[in-house]
Amino acid sequence: PIDMLVGFSNYDGGVMAARHLAERGHRRVAFVARQGGRGELRRQGFRAAAAEYGLEVVAELAVDHAQTIADGRAAFARLAALGRPFDAVFCANDLLAVGALFEARDCGLAIPGEIAILGFGDTDIAGEIEPGLTTIGVDSRRLGVRAGELLLQRLNGQMPASRQEVFPLTLNLRAST
Repeated sequence: PIDMLVGFSNYDGGVMAARHLAERGHRRVAFVARQGGRGELRRQGFRAAAAEYGLEVVAELAVDHAQTIADGRAAFARLAALGRPFDAVFCANDLLAVGALFEARDCGLAIPGEIAILGFGDTDIAGEIEPGLTTIGVDSRRLGVRAGELLLQRLNGQMPASRQEVFPLTLNLRAST
């Protein structure tokens, strides 16, 4: 079995999201993610940091198998229908965030004036939409190159039996927050 890991901390990404939104003055934040997996780790980090930074998590919406723009639209519409005001949304992936952004805009909300939206993943679409999506990401090219290097070393017997490398996350600021 291969027991090396090259990746990033999803939990720390949730912490980074809470810190960023708090620093921007947001206090009532909604969270949108699919249940389980990486989204759950991002949720745990976000919830732990929300209390520390004085954020009120107004409504959490866990959307099973949510990962598309349409899911993000539907999630935002359900949040808005709750009738509980919130001033920011953290989405556990960029496609959900893009959908939430589109739905908020269709509802006539100013982004980021009335609602801030933050994604995760720094996918190509994040920089192509208007307003640009602020998102948390990792240098996936560098991560992939390093994973390949470690695999080659392992196959050539040049590496210890166990190895772990955690890459830093970056906050890619655009206009949505």
